[in-house]
Amino acid sequence: MNLRVVTFKLPEEFLQKIDEVAKDSGFESRSDLIRKALEEYLKGLNRQADERSMEEQSKELGVYEQ
Repeated sequence: MNLRVVTFKLPEEFLQKIDEVAKDSGFESRSDLIRKALEEYLKGLNRQADERSMEEQSKELGVYEQ
């Protein structure tokens, strides 16, 4: 995996919580935790898009149930 550095600002309290969760969850670094969290978030967005797509296809086929 080719990694690039990304810089952004966070409130100090949020960063402290990230560090705490990273340590308690066994991540090597806060970067690893943030990378995993973003990966899971994007997977969730993809699942939502897939579900919407399936719902739209069901409606088009006339087999949609609420």
